[in-house]
Formats: sequence, structure tokens, C-alpha cells
Amino acid sequence: NADSVDTSLVGNCTDNAGNSSNAAPLSIKRDTTPPTASLAVTAGTLGDNGWYVSDVTAATSGAGALSGIASCSPDLTIDSDTTEASLAGSCTDNAGNNGNAAPLAVKRDATPPTLTPVVTRNPVSLNGIAVANANAADTVSGVASASCGALATNTAGDRSVPCTATDLAGNAASAAANYTVSPAPADLASVADKPIGFAAGGFSVTVANPPQLNRVKAGDRMPFI
Repeated sequence: NADSVDTSLVGNCTDNAGNSSNAAPLSIKRDTTPPTASLAVTAGTLGDNGWYVSDVTAATSGAGALSGIASCSPDLTIDSDTTEASLAGSCTDNAGNNGNAAPLAVKRDATPPTLTPVVTRNPVSLNGIAVANANAADTVSGVASASCGALATNTAGDRSVPCTATDLAGNAASAAANYTVSPAPADLASVADKPIGFAAGGFSVTVANPPQLNRVKAGDRMPFI
């Protein structure tokens, strides 16, 4: 009743006269035990957090202690992004017994995150304050980190700031956010460049005594005391 790679059976017969004859030995092989099977990744680039960042190939292998392995499932390939693919495989021994491998879970994300960076308060005034946002997204493994560089507003003109993002699989991407630093208004600049003072040289308008109010318009001269 036990499995055996080769059991030799013997037998004989005796006639009524007492003559005996032996039968030729009979060889019996018995294997009722399924083979063991296992799945393993044989090709693929492993990124961060258990994610693969390339195509993945998984192979099934097996072992049969008695009759040996006749065949196993063909290799499996994951060539598209997936949050979790459950792979299955099996092996058959030479006795015809079949053994299943434990399912193998594979995560693949070979696509970098997307960025649509923007600068809030654009255009920004000279020496003003603005904020850059990477606006990163990743539909498979998710965004791990995203950031933008510092904004320079100390000179007027068109500018750009680099932004980067990394997903949980380790894929990285970058993009630039464009913005404009506006120059100082011309009228304010001209005033800032000129001294402010009073013109002295006598009265050109009549000044009334209090409590009467005096009105002065641009170009009128007031006394300087």
C-alpha cells in the first residue's frame, strides 16, 4: 500500500502432483503522492515597497520524490501595470499526479507619476511672494513625495521653477512651472527716483486765515516756513 519506485512481485503455482513452477518476477511502480510546486519571479526589476518597475516573468518549478516531474506550467509574464496580479502554476509528475503552487502576488508600476505644476500668484510682483505646487498624481502605486524649487522674484522677467515627484514604486518624474515677475509700476518708480520737497519763492495764491479752509491743486505754490 506504500508508494514505491520498484516493487518486485513473485508468485508460483503447484499442480495436483506436487510440481511447482515460479512465475517471472513482476515489477510494480506506485506513486500516489502529488509533486510539490512553487512559483517565483525569475526576471524583473524590483523597485520600492515590493513594487516591480519593469516587466515581470514568473516560473513554476516542482519536485516529485518518486516518479519525478514530467511538466510544469509555462512561464507567466506581467507586462502592464497592476496593483496586484495573483499568479498560479502547477506541476505534473510522471505518474500523472498534479500539484498546485501557492498563488504568487505581483505588483507592477513602471509608469512615472504625472506633474502639472503651477505657480499661484502669477504674474507675481517684483520681490513679491508666490507659491509653486507640483500637482503630482499617480494612479497605480500612489505619490510618495512631490516638491518644487524656490521661486526667485528679485528680478523682473519670465522665470521657471523645477518640480519633481516620486511614486511609491520608486519611479520619478520632473517638470517645470513657468511664471512671470512683473516690473515695478512706471509711475511709482519715477516717484521713488525723485526727491520730494516744497517750492519756496513767495506766494502765488492767496492763503485765507482759519477757520476758512484753503484749497491747493497741483502746480500751486505754498509758503515754506
